[in-house]
Amino acid sequence: MSPIKKVLCLHGYSQNGLKLKSSLGAVRKAMKGIDFVFVDAPHIATEPRSDNNNLQGGHPYSWWNMTTPKVWQDTQKSLIHLLDVVKNQGPFEGIFGFSQGAAIIPILLTVLRYKELPKVDINSLSGPALAFEKEFVLFMDPLIPAVESLDPTVLDSFKFAICAGGFAPGKKVCLRLLANRESKLDVSSLHIMGKTDDVISNDMSMSLSSLFKNPDFIVHTGGHYIPSSREYTNLYSNFVSKL
Repeated sequence: MSPIKKVLCLHGYSQNGLKLKSSLGAVRKAMKGIDFVFVDAPHIATEPRSDNNNLQGGHPYSWWNMTTPKVWQDTQKSLIHLLDVVKNQGPFEGIFGFSQGAAIIPILLTVLRYKELPKVDINSLSGPALAFEKEFVLFMDPLIPAVESLDPTVLDSFKFAICAGGFAPGKKVCLRLLANRESKLDVSSLHIMGKTDDVISNDMSMSLSSLFKNPDFIVHTGGHYIPSSREYTNLYSNFVSKL
């Protein structure tokens, strides 16, 4: 395994980077050739989990809050934050996300390739469709220059994504960004799901995997967590080493 692989790690809802770093302790130990970079989301979680009242590392953060009147504005701010991380701490060869952190992965990867999005003639629209497209234009407005400011090599630097307990975000989160895609994300992806996950169903995780070309899967017998026994860390290492 190449020692130069750098992986951007995105925590779940009502967590933070330090919490995810702690959760991945055994994984990090087993994958010594990987430089894991953990970041905090920019929003305070408005519906924090009760078991995170004494969260290590400070506040419980979120990539978006469903209580926000226009949820996509939360997503937009998170993307600006992540693009800044990519610019100043990248390039990254991989990206890892847990739960909501996994859900924002296809959003970020699609924004990096925004030129591939289907074009819409706004002059042909009216009513709700026109209002929806105008919001999408507002959503993309600060993101496009942020992407354009990146070194061109960064745009194609992400070679793999690992999504644990993830789900496909809907239109409230990112408007039409992930809708009507003409092609799937051409990034090697590994999707981890628990058979007894009562937070994110396996069907929801499968919907996320459908956004990627040729996804791989690991299904464990547990719930909403990242398995870290040797059996699973070997599987993660094997996935990354093949890339």
